[in-house]
Amino acid sequence: MSTCGSCSGTGKVHCSSCGGKRYHYRLSASGQMDMTPCFTCQATGQMRCGFCGGRGTIGFNAPTSVSPPARRRGATGTDVLAGQWYDPQGNYFDIVKKGGGYKVTTHGALGQSGSGTAELSGSTVTLEINEALIGRYALDLELEGDTMQGTVTVMGIPMPLVLTRR
Repeated sequence: MSTCGSCSGTGKVHCSSCGGKRYHYRLSASGQMDMTPCFTCQATGQMRCGFCGGRGTIGFNAPTSVSPPARRRGATGTDVLAGQWYDPQGNYFDIVKKGGGYKVTTHGALGQSGSGTAELSGSTVTLEINEALIGRYALDLELEGDTMQGTVTVMGIPMPLVLTRR
């Protein structure tokens, strides 16, 4: 994980509307200069950093050690794959057994963001997802207890992905 270069780790940047001045000046019909507070930043002069999303950091923490818990918490019945699988940011994949396969819905900060299928072959889980913003993608993850881990490629850059069942 590294510090965001855009906001220097604060999570805030100067308001793009008022330039950090907190007010807008305009010429009124009477020829006078009016000063009005900036509605974009609520006259604070700062906005949430768009690059890091206000976190102040970029990237993912590499897992120090991933070991499965002693007992399975969120499993439905005896199925090893069904349940909600969370990433470190709080987004999750909801996997439901459907006939001979699995149906997957993805959920983020704004609710359900996509859907797809999952397939389990040995300890390898293949997720095929179609999201509105990202489009279609496929993931191959290794399943061990209540943890699935692998690599996802974002804009040509491979990044680690660890999902845990809750």
